Amino acid sequence: VIYSSFGGSSKGLHFNYLIVGLVLLTRGRDEEKAKYLFSLFASDLGGYAAREDIEAVLQVLDGEIPSCLKKCFTESDKVNYERFRNWLLQNKEAFTLSRWLLSTGVCVTLTDDSDTPTFYQTLAGVTHCK
Repeated sequence: VIYSSFGGSSKGLHFNYLIVGLVLLTRGRDEEKAKYLFSLFASDLGGYAAREDIEAVLQVLDGEIPSCLKKCFTESDKVNYERFRNWLLQNKEAFTLSRWLLSTGVCVTLTDDSDTPTFYQTLAGVTHCK
């Protein structure tokens, strides 16, 4: 889902889209991540996501539809971004992707600090002295 949402296809993924996607996942603010999640559900270009579309995606991703989703659709079977965002930020644990992207304490990074060389290792590599 993430690969295809970043523009990936059977032909691959354009490097620029990969970079933008990785920055969103690792450094994006909750507002930007909420927009990204909304874009996964919004099927029409009118800026709305239909309840049935959201339920279909969540059924595929999680195998279930969270019970709190009905709070998002109290007025209509379609929801705009503002309403979705307000609901999502109050229900960050609603589904797998929201839990992963929005929960506090979750840190998604692109680096592994365990392999970072010490100052002396870096100095030895630059000066070629061991």
